Amino acid sequence: MKEKVLDLFKQIRDSPFGNTEWFFLSNLAQRVALVRGFQHLLSLEDLNITLFPHQEEGVLRVLQSMQGSALLADEVGLGKTIIALTVLSELKIRELVKSILIVVPSSLIDQWHDEFTDKFNMEIPVVATSKQRFDIDQLITTIPLFTRYPEKFTGRPWDMVIVDEAHRIKNRDSIAWKNLNMLQKKYMLLLTATPMENYLEDIYSLVTLLKPIFGSYRQFRKQFAVGGDPRACKNPLELRRRLNDVMIRRKRDEIKGLFFPERNANTLRFDLDIDERTFYKSVTDYVSTSYSELETVDAASATELDRIAAKYNITRDRFFSRKIWMHKFTLMLLQRRICSSALAVKRTVDKLLENRERGRFDPDTIPVMQAFSQLGDYLSRRESSKMAVVRKIVERMPGKCVIFTEFADTLDYIKPWLEASGFNYISFSGELSSAQRAEVIRKFKEEKQILVSTDAGSEGLNLQVADSLINFDLPWNPMRVEQRIGRIYRLTQKAEKVNIFNLASNNTIEAYLLDVLFQKIGVFQTILGDLSSILGSLVNSTADGSGTQLEAEIMKFFVKYGHSEKLRAELEAMISPVVDKITTQDDISKNVLDVESLVDKY
Repeated sequence: MKEKVLDLFKQIRDSPFGNTEWFFLSNLAQRVALVRGFQHLLSLEDLNITLFPHQEEGVLRVLQSMQGSALLADEVGLGKTIIALTVLSELKIRELVKSILIVVPSSLIDQWHDEFTDKFNMEIPVVATSKQRFDIDQLITTIPLFTRYPEKFTGRPWDMVIVDEAHRIKNRDSIAWKNLNMLQKKYMLLLTATPMENYLEDIYSLVTLLKPIFGSYRQFRKQFAVGGDPRACKNPLELRRRLNDVMIRRKRDEIKGLFFPERNANTLRFDLDIDERTFYKSVTDYVSTSYSELETVDAASATELDRIAAKYNITRDRFFSRKIWMHKFTLMLLQRRICSSALAVKRTVDKLLENRERGRFDPDTIPVMQAFSQLGDYLSRRESSKMAVVRKIVERMPGKCVIFTEFADTLDYIKPWLEASGFNYISFSGELSSAQRAEVIRKFKEEKQILVSTDAGSEGLNLQVADSLINFDLPWNPMRVEQRIGRIYRLTQKAEKVNIFNLASNNTIEAYLLDVLFQKIGVFQTILGDLSSILGSLVNSTADGSGTQLEAEIMKFFVKYGHSEKLRAELEAMISPVVDKITTQDDISKNVLDVESLVDKY
């Protein structure tokens, strides 16, 4: 087949041409006719990116030595997605691939679509709900949809299947793994930085989806497993040699000429002034009291339930539990906002006041809310202690900077103070259209020193033109903090050092989370990769979908123990399994997967 294709291109090459189209076609034929196999990559000049040498080497290894199917297991930050999509482009330009199935975590589906569009000039439809069409030749879908509707995917052949964060499908007893194993596929790429996440069996499960190089699991265990220790490998050098035929695994410090900037984290603590401390304490006391009351619902008597329902204007119907949770979620939001800005609290309180006055319920809290609104209005008209810290940071900053906040209301507070201080800034939020977003990013790269953004800017944007980041407030979910940092800490970052500034007012919930949650996990110090997998069930949605288990647990402990050492102890106990998991993955890398570590050891 290959020889016939080359003969055809030779005929085109040797044919006379009289117009521009024939010239380009003849030129293409010249290039392809010179290629034997995959000695040269044909798609590079059509891409909107330039590959790093290690990425180009990875593409060639997959095409030349692995026959287009591989486990791409490079360490986080080395560009596994770029390698996978370049492999796909090479197979596509040679017309070896037409039907394409991309399976990714739900949170990454838009990012994958943008990678295709922006860097590889391919428009691959996104199928994110069961109501969309599945009967198309090329699509990007989610792991949950792939798991739930196998008949949509397994009844037809696919030329290329790509799975991102493949360690999520490592369990051979899971529906997802079985569905993937049933697929008719010509080529397959599995992407994960943790091919052996917990147990030796993990690597067997993933590799078996690609090629049966180990035979049966019984044969694999006999050759490599250590009885009584599911993580140990009795012949790691032989295992790594065998994996070399199907897996690409490299660490950042192994790749010559590759530069990652130093990641310099700075925690800036400050005291609230008297008015700010009064405001924080008043709002926190109200939140804690109300939240504690709503926590008693499950064990409350019928009379008590009627009282709570009347107080919060909740009807006793089948949606009662969800309505209770929505009230609790609002209180949690208020607690997070008090650590962000007075304006964010004022606007939330004003909405609560409007609801209470219009609905004529919970009248006892109306004076409390009115007091919150008045003090919030007063404080939002002056420079806060936190804003003063930000101003001092930016005044000493020579390069470009991104300031992140969770809340659009806080964004509205920050902007006039940057303006008043004479800073050259521009703002970004989720309300902007696609064209407006592109224009904001262009101006930041070319004209402005500061980009102040809500977390909408932490999703998929490349902001490596900046070398500093300020977390004006801290989300309670470490995944969102990692997303923020990932906007500037990238392989293409030119600065020698990336500065991360974290602000925390003393004796607040924010300070406790910074000390325990973020510092112990190491979010600010290094790239952690698939944090959702590391955090496990802590980032699962609550039963009613109003938040994550992590956020609910933090709020529960805070309401119960307040600002105390007991709160610190409970947070540490909650996060301890996560720290252990990170340590385990490091040990697995050294003892089983990483070539240099194995050579040094043996």
